[in-house]
Amino acid sequence: MKNKLLSLIVLVLFTGCSLKTPVDTHQSHDVIYLGCKDDGRTCFTKSIHAHLHRHLNTEIFCDSGLEGKVRMYVDFLVDKYGDVQVLRVRANYVAFKDELRRVFEKLPQMLPRVQNGEVLDTPFTVPVSFICQ
Repeated sequence: MKNKLLSLIVLVLFTGCSLKTPVDTHQSHDVIYLGCKDDGRTCFTKSIHAHLHRHLNTEIFCDSGLEGKVRMYVDFLVDKYGDVQVLRVRANYVAFKDELRRVFEKLPQMLPRVQNGEVLDTPFTVPVSFICQ
């Protein structure tokens, strides 16, 4: 009875974990933003920009008294599991860095890059700019 109960507990623990879906390594492709039908950079870029417009609180930037063009950069990595990892945020103020990090950490899981049958981590740098008036 104890062995059956222990087996059941172990089975529940392991089935509760979300295992990453294996990536088809037979076909090479770049990182694919889920929802894009191909691995084109255009769809990837548009999807990243749409995510920024949807989630970025621009009031933090413009209410700080800044005027004119504000430009920042976010370096992130899509790892071999398709998860986004923010590596570095380059901005003038800590509040700006925190807001950009928050938004980029909300990016959905993606299909990672596959090249010659190998799943690869892929780094990106995204410039973020807007005008405060």
